[in-house]
Amino acid sequence: MNRRQAIKGVAMLIGGTATISTFGLMTQSCSGERGETSAFSDTERELMDAVCDTLIPETDIPGAKAAGVGPFVLMMLEDCYSEEDRELVSKGLSTLEKEARQYHGKSFNKLTPEDREKLLKTFEGDSAPFFGLIKRLANQGYYTSEIGATQALVMDFIPGDYHGCLPLQEGQRAWAM
Repeated sequence: MNRRQAIKGVAMLIGGTATISTFGLMTQSCSGERGETSAFSDTERELMDAVCDTLIPETDIPGAKAAGVGPFVLMMLEDCYSEEDRELVSKGLSTLEKEARQYHGKSFNKLTPEDREKLLKTFEGDSAPFFGLIKRLANQGYYTSEIGATQALVMDFIPGDYHGCLPLQEGQRAWAM
């Protein structure tokens, strides 16, 4: 074996190893499956779905449940917010559930939409900062989803014609950006 053949062999070995490991990483990262969030229990997930569905109910257009807003809110809290914020929301959901059981005798998930709405209104304002955080994330999740951007808002793809001054009509939907 001469030096030239040895260098070719080593180069092929290194290239093959790099290619195989890169291919393995690519196939693993492209699985599309996302693990469950670990910061929230199944009960809290169900409660978050119910809260988001109460905030953005289904009408003539799909609501928060159809747009997947509950899982979005939990994902944002898990991936983008601090441990203190997650604890704030977790304790707030626990308080919400206790209030539902205390005043209505059943879980928040089993309340009528009207009772859910009344109960959530008691959490408005500065006394319950967790609720403001949930509302902001629910709105962000809904209006940036395909359902929210195309069915709740008016979607006009850019580039397009610019019309600076348009007359507004009563009941007109807002524009998605």
